[in-house]
Amino acid sequence: MADWEVVKKYRPQALKIVDEESKEELFGIGIGSNNINNYGVSFGDVSNDELKLAAMTMLIPADVENAAEYVADKAGRAVINLNKIEEDLFYVLEEIKAEKKKVADNITIII
Repeated sequence: MADWEVVKKYRPQALKIVDEESKEELFGIGIGSNNINNYGVSFGDVSNDELKLAAMTMLIPADVENAAEYVADKAGRAVINLNKIEEDLFYVLEEIKAEKKKVADNITIII
């Protein structure tokens, strides 16, 4: 989640899939609520996980026999798009880190 916050702050367009021709946003990642659909995913702003990983809770009807299959059917397209964005996340974070270091290296503090 911390990585997504950094990207949101410095390179928010990296959290979106945009149609190159129409410039229409097709999918995006958000933080602050708990929702997933074909157009995006938004994770709660608090993680209950020790590693501070983004997590989502989804209600599954009691009569569903295979929970994983149900989730894949309901959220599969969103998860595919989420995976596409996450593939580039490491490189985006490295770019941001390098840019921030360059800025910091050019700052002189006079006391």
